[in-house]
Amino acid sequence: VRVRCNTISSIGYDQSDAYAEGIYLGHGNAPFDTGSSHIIVSRNEITDVLADGIDVKAGVTDVLITANHIHDLDFSATSFGRAITLAADNRSFSDAGYRVEGNVIERISSARNDDAIGILIGHGDTVIRNNVVSDIEDAAIAAQRHGSRFGWGNPDERDVAIHNNTLWNCGSTCLLDRGSRAVIDARNNFASDPIEPGAPTAAADDFVGPLDRTSDAGGGPGTAFALADTSAAVDAGTTLTFVSDLLRVSRPQGATWDLGALERVAEASEPANPLVSA
Repeated sequence: VRVRCNTISSIGYDQSDAYAEGIYLGHGNAPFDTGSSHIIVSRNEITDVLADGIDVKAGVTDVLITANHIHDLDFSATSFGRAITLAADNRSFSDAGYRVEGNVIERISSARNDDAIGILIGHGDTVIRNNVVSDIEDAAIAAQRHGSRFGWGNPDERDVAIHNNTLWNCGSTCLLDRGSRAVIDARNNFASDPIEPGAPTAAADDFVGPLDRTSDAGGGPGTAFALADTSAAVDAGTTLTFVSDLLRVSRPQGATWDLGALERVAEASEPANPLVSA
């Protein structure tokens, strides 16, 4: 199943129901969905929805979420919400097989700023890589514990890999582990609030900008976070198993991998942005 190339905006504003997700996979009723799998959600623009931008329910497995632009979500009506939710449910099911890769998520807010989250992980195995997540009132990425305030968080979380993401202007923290039982492997991330011991702190002059989003360097969402030549993230990473960045640039371009979602390249060789390309 493929859900791709849609523009989803202003869902819910003419409805009495306070919940209106942008893309909803599975269902929230008992027993949960056990038949939906092998789903690709790609190249969608999601904005101004009243609930989660993309909501993957418990039991849905083998989901790839890639090259989506999710932005300007204000959850004031619902008090909490996330750009992407991955099986935030306290019921157990088999390995999830979730991959969230190459998305740009920006400007997420709510009436309760402790519940506006970029990516909420409720179950593994899950891979989060090559994403730009910025201007989030609570956490850029959160792993939910079992028995939390909403009764969410899977008792059988499995491995979670968080690799080469750019995380900027996170309200409370860039990575919030709410007592998750998942084994979290965080490497090569570049964050304004570092999520790995000894990692450099991302500052405005590490990026080509402009970070006020008046425009994007290179043409397209997320490219303001391309690395400046003098950035502390350049050649500061370690070699991992995947081969490219958010813009599908091969890694590494220099002596070794860069931190963050965008590998530093010469301006003349910058490729088309998959979020805006056909």
